[in-house]
Amino acid sequence: MIKFTVETKNNNFSALKNLDKNTRTAALTAARITIADLRKNAVDLTAQKYFITKSKINKAITKLPYGFTVKSGMLTLDQFNLSPKKSSKRRYKLKAGVYRGGLISFGSNAFIKKNKPVIRLSPKRYPLKTLTGPSIAQLVGNEEIMEQVYEEADAKFYDTLNDYMRRTGVLP
Repeated sequence: MIKFTVETKNNNFSALKNLDKNTRTAALTAARITIADLRKNAVDLTAQKYFITKSKINKAITKLPYGFTVKSGMLTLDQFNLSPKKSSKRRYKLKAGVYRGGLISFGSNAFIKKNKPVIRLSPKRYPLKTLTGPSIAQLVGNEEIMEQVYEEADAKFYDTLNDYMRRTGVLP
């Protein structure tokens, strides 16, 4: 599980108590809008980089008032780009892609069984192991993605804060 939050309202924004009401409201509104934008950007960038739909990512995200958490188990490779998608009598080499633009071949020991990719661990018939990829939490928590999301969120926060402070009359 990965958790992205701005510290709780009482702890992080306790310094705002000394400010006037308009400035405090502007800061809280800017933080709320930035967190919503951070969630959206994290989902968009993850869907751009990996073969996974935005709806699957959104289902794994739990929204909090000042942040969000991502919970999910390991995903089987059929959740990503898998070729062939269904089992057939003809032997195909199983290929899977987690990243966009990259497929990995698993050789002759991998095949589709009941629409799930499995691999034979020994030369005999059994045991079989289901092939899994990373979890959604690992995808969203990728350093490259989070670095870009935080940079955009930082710029968005200050732009929104300045905008709301001008609207309330705190800034000229």
